[in-house]
Amino acid sequence: MNFCPICSGNKQENYLLKDGFVFLQCLDCKFIFADASGINLSEYYNNANYLHDKVGKGYVDYEADKAPMAKIYAGLLNRIKSFCSGKRLLDLGTASGYFLDVANRNGYAAEGIEINSSAVKEGQERGRKIKHADILKSGYLDESFDVITAFDFFEHLPKDRLRDYFSAIRMMLA
Repeated sequence: MNFCPICSGNKQENYLLKDGFVFLQCLDCKFIFADASGINLSEYYNNANYLHDKVGKGYVDYEADKAPMAKIYAGLLNRIKSFCSGKRLLDLGTASGYFLDVANRNGYAAEGIEINSSAVKEGQERGRKIKHADILKSGYLDESFDVITAFDFFEHLPKDRLRDYFSAIRMMLA
């Protein structure tokens, strides 16, 4: 039996089959998720073509795909500023770190963490501060960050480890 990682509901229906994964939709909260507990995230997401994919399993051109989001990201950062004045920001699953540039332009000392080594390399070549690691093994000290963002992140995690990830994030927040 699958339980929804958001509301713990146990009623789902098949939503989509993609790349061998069955995606389910929770009938209670409508969250769509796949059971990723049986995969090694680092192995699955660590491919050199993820940011420049020509076969439909990643981004065609990550930087170009993210550029229209700059204004939305800036608006979100302004909203965050109304709740938190701290400037140390960590972006989880940052890919090559497009969002980090937006955050830095908006007054943050931004860095990211990513498990795809080719994405990390590309971001570092663009001058972005990105660590190649899983957050559960990142080595960040407690209370290292004022703000932690996670766009397109949690739905990729194995639901049986979500509590571990949330605990790690909570410890890293000031």
